[in-house]
Amino acid sequence: MSAKFFTRFICCSFLPFGQFRQMSSFLLVITILSITTIQAAEDVDSSKTVTKTPVVSLNTDQNIQQIDDEISGKVFRIVLLPVREALLSSEINGKVIAINFRLGKSFKKGDELIKLDDVVYKASLEKALAAYDASKLSLAAAKDLRSRNDASLVDLANAQREFASAQAEKTFAERNFSACHLLAPFDGKVAGVYTRESELIEAGVPVIKVIDDSTLLGHIVLPGYLYSKIKDGMNVRLRSGSGGQKVSAVFTRIAPAINPSSGMFEAYLQIPNNNGVLKAGENSWLAVEELDAR
Repeated sequence: MSAKFFTRFICCSFLPFGQFRQMSSFLLVITILSITTIQAAEDVDSSKTVTKTPVVSLNTDQNIQQIDDEISGKVFRIVLLPVREALLSSEINGKVIAINFRLGKSFKKGDELIKLDDVVYKASLEKALAAYDASKLSLAAAKDLRSRNDASLVDLANAQREFASAQAEKTFAERNFSACHLLAPFDGKVAGVYTRESELIEAGVPVIKVIDDSTLLGHIVLPGYLYSKIKDGMNVRLRSGSGGQKVSAVFTRIAPAINPSSGMFEAYLQIPNNNGVLKAGENSWLAVEELDAR
């Protein structure tokens, strides 16, 4: 039995017809509001049982203290950067045959990071080498004939031109063949791979990112009143953000002037990281008391 029919039944049984329409409307509104309230309560209860907020344990006191120190100017944030990084791309179009080092893996300078299909480029190199050897023999013969006046200057010039052209083709083919093997420019780690095996890549499109984090660069922005306290080559101690331990650093680059708009200046510190404890991209902090003690 619907709510509307039930309301009309009650009103027809006990009320005169003159009051029926008013009482019917009133009871209908009360019934609808009751059903809506019950449904809303059920929705709230179900959402409470389904959605649970995860509890994350944080060292709140330490975080608050760190923020207070930064606001009060007691410490200054340093962003750690790798001393060297490169976004490598291929010099040629080709098909990826092998990716020898994946994300996070370490490598040495000269290691083959990515290999491309070299069949066509190897054939081109062999053709260029054969043409080079032939032109070299032709030039030697033309010089011999010219020394005995059995060849004209034009013949000698043509032989020299063919040799120079073959030499250029040989250099070009050697360069293309070597480009099939993407080599590491320095010791480091893979920070990103942007291709997959069997994919065709185009020349100039980045395929892998590498970094050298054995030494880190710390970028810091300081207020102008500290400019006189910063010296190139000055050693300081930093507090790392990955555990709070103290690490040694040395100022290596200092801006030649203070920015007149902000009253700040930039500087860079060099931080040894042979043990790999510090990570590029994280933060460290320099305390003003370190500068005052110098």
